[in-house]
Amino acid sequence: RTTTQRKRSTQIFNQIMWKFVPLLGLILNENKLFCSCTQIPGTRSLVSNFDILSKFYETTNGDSWESKGNWMDGDPCDNSWHGITCVSSEVVRLNFDSNSLQGSLPTELGLLSSLTDMYLSFNSLTGTIPIEFGQLSSLKDFDLSENSLTGSIPTQLGQMTSIHGDFAVSNNQLTGLLPSELGELTGITGHFDVGSNNFSPGKVPSQLGRLSKLKSYFNLAENSFTGSLPSELGQLTKLTGYFDICCCAFSGTLPSQLGRLSQMSDHFYNEFNGFTGSLPSQLGQLSLMTYYFSLHGNSFTGSIPSEMGELTGMISNFFLSSNQLTGSIPSELGRLSAVTRVFTLANNDLCDDIPVQLSALSTTVTADWDITTGNSLGTDCSDLTATRNDDNNGQSVGLGGGSIALIVVGCFVLVIGIAGAIYAFHQRKQLEVFTAFLKDQDKVFEEGDRML
Repeated sequence: RTTTQRKRSTQIFNQIMWKFVPLLGLILNENKLFCSCTQIPGTRSLVSNFDILSKFYETTNGDSWESKGNWMDGDPCDNSWHGITCVSSEVVRLNFDSNSLQGSLPTELGLLSSLTDMYLSFNSLTGTIPIEFGQLSSLKDFDLSENSLTGSIPTQLGQMTSIHGDFAVSNNQLTGLLPSELGELTGITGHFDVGSNNFSPGKVPSQLGRLSKLKSYFNLAENSFTGSLPSELGQLTKLTGYFDICCCAFSGTLPSQLGRLSQMSDHFYNEFNGFTGSLPSQLGQLSLMTYYFSLHGNSFTGSIPSEMGELTGMISNFFLSSNQLTGSIPSELGRLSAVTRVFTLANNDLCDDIPVQLSALSTTVTADWDITTGNSLGTDCSDLTATRNDDNNGQSVGLGGGSIALIVVGCFVLVIGIAGAIYAFHQRKQLEVFTAFLKDQDKVFEEGDRML
């Protein structure tokens, strides 16, 4: 054969093959055999992108999406499918927050090797998180929060070491233990949020202390974590926003190393746990705190450290209430003169006279000033004898001429009234109503969710 004939034969063969490749991809996909045709030199990403995203559309009930402009029409990148961002014909972003997605996440999404942002929050996704997501080696933001995902967090997600923004899976129905491999996500600077799930009782991995670049948000709240809090969390020294460990089942002493979180300025939530022992004086080093500082609803004992008076930036929501603190109130707390709403030391065993410096605060706090309820202020500490129940899961409180029982069950406080009626108050969502109970139990009985 002549050279011209051979060249012509080669051209014809290539034309046939490049027309056949897309069809081959569709055939393989139809038979559940997935081919990542993006790896074929000289071809565009039509086949792989189309196949992957078509599967995503199928498994999440795309026909019912709130917005689905141009979907299933030609090339996802060239035709600007809604929620898809591309760079050089590669999919780099999935943005489907609040888009009425329903159903499960396909494993094929793990093949989007150039994906940098996955935003799928506030939908109705179910099923498990695919282990294949661990292959997303370019991912920088990962948000699956506010869905109904189940199962455990795959350990493979610890391989997504390129994340430097957010890792958020909160408000789902995830179970199992929190993987220690998540400590490998050392580049995260935004949110680490696993709150409000159904994780099994167990300790929080100390490896989370390696997330030392985290700045905005650290949330473990409303889970069933048990045991002591890792002292390694004191290594999160760049954290400036939220530190939330509320409403779990932690026990033991609160690590003094948390005082190293000295850049914290917004919220320090440690409510409704089972911490015991004395309050670490090092917490006074959180001097930039402004909006919310709460140790409410634990079983701390001993006196209030005078170093708490260093929290001079506080302007609202200072809670040391419902513990077992004893002794006199340190006069240094009077230095929190910027607080204008919510300052409470109620329901401890505090005694002696109220310091003059603190009395001055009562004129500036316009709402929820309470340091006397449940304490013995005005009584000489040396003469005070008190009995306390060391079990935070059940204690009797005398109020209004009778007694009630408070029983902590997970995220709820069960209130057994004088007449035997039982009411439930969510520790976070109904905190103000529950606090009102301590002042006016009849009113709270009307506003609480009656159980029996």
